[in-house]
Amino acid sequence: MSTFVLGFVLVLLLHTVPVSSNQPQTTTTSHWLAPSAFETVRDQHSHTPLEALSRLEMSEWDSEPEDAYKEFYPIGNGYEGLFTYVLPIGVTSADVVAIRVHVNYRGLIREVQRWWWELRNFQNNTWVAIGDNAGAER
Repeated sequence: MSTFVLGFVLVLLLHTVPVSSNQPQTTTTSHWLAPSAFETVRDQHSHTPLEALSRLEMSEWDSEPEDAYKEFYPIGNGYEGLFTYVLPIGVTSADVVAIRVHVNYRGLIREVQRWWWELRNFQNNTWVAIGDNAGAER
């Protein structure tokens, strides 16, 4: 059985303007977002709590401690899951100027088993491909 181990956070880059300033000055701030919920659409996952996806603490091919990662099993037609991210209080979608995705992946190389990630564009109701496991070393 092939498995896929993941830590997955979104980094939102925001432009903010100070309220009291003589000169308009834009600064960039960032927020790390971990998934707040997920739903498995197809196949299975380990019982590790969802918080494991927010830590990005895996290194090398170590499987200890088990609560440091979550496994996804592409048993039949491949794993499919929907992950939900919630903006921090006081941040609106209009504040977000860029998104950077950090994935901590441990699994097979793309040529053996391809995994890819997409983000939902709710303005035009489409999925946008953002990357795959092309950089996987195993």
